Amino acid sequence: MRTLASERGVSEPIENKIVSIQQGDEQIRYQLLKDYQPLVKKIVSNVCNYYIDETMDEFSIGLSAFNDAINQYKSMKNIRFVTFAHIVIRRKVIDFIRKESRHRQIIFMEENIDNQDNLEESLPQLQKAVRQYELNCQSEDILCEINELKKLLTEYGISLKCVQKQCPKKIDSRRRIKNIANTIAENADLVHYLKLKKKLPMKQLLNTIPYSRKTVQRFKCYIIAIVLISTGSFTRLKSYI
Repeated sequence: MRTLASERGVSEPIENKIVSIQQGDEQIRYQLLKDYQPLVKKIVSNVCNYYIDETMDEFSIGLSAFNDAINQYKSMKNIRFVTFAHIVIRRKVIDFIRKESRHRQIIFMEENIDNQDNLEESLPQLQKAVRQYELNCQSEDILCEINELKKLLTEYGISLKCVQKQCPKKIDSRRRIKNIANTIAENADLVHYLKLKKKLPMKQLLNTIPYSRKTVQRFKCYIIAIVLISTGSFTRLKSYI
């Protein structure tokens, strides 16, 4: 007996299936969770840096995170579902590892309570290792978001190099350009125009800001990048703008 998912065809974009699931189609959810288990295992294994099988807690955490991604995904975020799911899975697994690390640290302290010298010597090393692991995970998250932003910018005919080149050097200039970007990001009509037309809503924008067309044109790539980051699922990159 064919499933509803197979009847709709394997070529159907996964984002369409997500919409159906969010509208209550649990049969497609079941099939999607089954079909994407290999991807979940791969992502979890990459995060943990060791082999993962279906019996491990890490896999259960990853599959649960994939299900959360199905529930939370919004296509308007300009990010593909698989990429969004990758980010959600990574964060959930990393949170799990951090909790486990803290738990192991407590056990470590209890086991060594009678050996204070050994504890004082080893505990900082353990804390340093956990912190380094967290930093490495954050770096990977940032790289993932940068790659997704790079792909998104191509839809606007913009390269990451152009964005970097247009980044204002002076603090005052950077503040002005950020204000322009925020004006767009906080206006649903302007954001809609930008994402639909793939260009700045120049006429409407100039009516709402105290800056010239020349200024906006000069930093066009940088402004668009900030708006896309501000209105998208770029959690890490938002802290840099």
